[in-house]
Amino acid sequence: MQLGTVANVRYILNGVLQKTDTGFSLQLKITEAASGASKAAYTGNVTAVELENLTGIKKASADLLAQMGVNLTDAGRAGLTGVSTDYVQAETALAKGVTAQRSGMVIEAMSYYYEAAKFDPSMAEAVSRSSVLSAEIAGGNIGRSGGIGQDVRNDIQRRAAWKKTLDEAAAFFKEHPPFEIIYNPALTMGKIDYAKETAEMSFWALLISDTRFKIIYDLAQGLEKTGRRREWGISIESIYNAIPAEYTFNATLIHEDKAVSGRASGRFQPGLYRFNYNFGHESTTDNFGHESTTENFGHESTTVTFRDVDANKITDKLTVSITSVNGMDAKTAGRRGYMGISSAEDFNPFSVDWRFGEIEITGYTGDSTDVVIPSKIGRWTVTSIGERAFYEKQLTSVTIPNSVTSIGEWAFANNLLTSVTLPANVELGYAAILYEEAYEKNKKRAGTYTYSVDKKGKVTWKYQK
Repeated sequence: MQLGTVANVRYILNGVLQKTDTGFSLQLKITEAASGASKAAYTGNVTAVELENLTGIKKASADLLAQMGVNLTDAGRAGLTGVSTDYVQAETALAKGVTAQRSGMVIEAMSYYYEAAKFDPSMAEAVSRSSVLSAEIAGGNIGRSGGIGQDVRNDIQRRAAWKKTLDEAAAFFKEHPPFEIIYNPALTMGKIDYAKETAEMSFWALLISDTRFKIIYDLAQGLEKTGRRREWGISIESIYNAIPAEYTFNATLIHEDKAVSGRASGRFQPGLYRFNYNFGHESTTDNFGHESTTENFGHESTTVTFRDVDANKITDKLTVSITSVNGMDAKTAGRRGYMGISSAEDFNPFSVDWRFGEIEITGYTGDSTDVVIPSKIGRWTVTSIGERAFYEKQLTSVTIPNSVTSIGEWAFANNLLTSVTLPANVELGYAAILYEEAYEKNKKRAGTYTYSVDKKGKVTWKYQK
């Protein structure tokens, strides 16, 4: 069939995506525009996950390009064989959020917007949409319309709107608890049974509140600001009651030959009022290298022990994997948004603290004196650097990412810094770095600030974009 002439196009790609019992059937075909002759074709099966993270599309693209005789560079090959970028995942979350918002599902929409911003903090639309919804809820403006106040009918309608939103939130958080599990794969040796020639091996795990707790916080704030909570007889307690109160997870200990050397389980019972309503302002140890003394936002830790591990199978290459949570496969739990699970080894050489799913760097254990701080560690965005985080580390230069908005007191004090790269408008605590004066004089502009002292002791500051 002749479709017509397309100017300046040599090849046309078309395809079919069809649902199957196990996933999707993907069929792609490249034809020559002028003659309609087939030049390459691909047929394969992909899962829903492979579609969402684009690995299925990348595999098909690599196959088609090979048939076309295209020789890929190493970078091009890596791009088509690697997993999807954060940007793609952010775009996917944003699209889901927009769809949910258009359907009137405000809580679900906010969750997706926060998720999109976590994958890509520079995604302005996700940040803007979440900020607008957050302000509307926290300001107590759900259901508000012109003329509200003394009018009884409007008050009844406003209560109904709040009740609907709280019911939606309860249903959402029942299926999407606002927590994440982080585990430290570093094993510690426990009791040895000399008769059995076995030993106990343990690791630590944390349950932390994620960005979705912001939604509950906004709802609590907003409902109070209405001044009508008691009169209306509604509260956020319905949300707490809906969220599972216990999380049991299973873990395996894997030998370097891929054999399972041990199985164990752990349990969290977070206590939601401690986690959110009072925001868990209590001292605790996070077990990943530092003591948290303020506002840990409900981190709950537990120790998981593998018992009767064969001593002959214990090596430095044993690995830990969390396989399920509350009876749900770990990968499925992550894909459905039920529970994210991450390894803490991604955080080295930094010690960190979490707050609403964002990271504050609280310490540094590395040897390098030239430090580049990442904008993200694992799935979390680095937004602040804590007090004395890099104090007396012999640093000579540091690069701070655009995601950072505040640096605590004495964070980089007593180092040998001659160069600091800063983003714009960072809030600096007292003696946070050596360059506060130069940074202020340059109106907190982003760039690299350098410092030198000549033989006569004259200090020279330089700024470069």
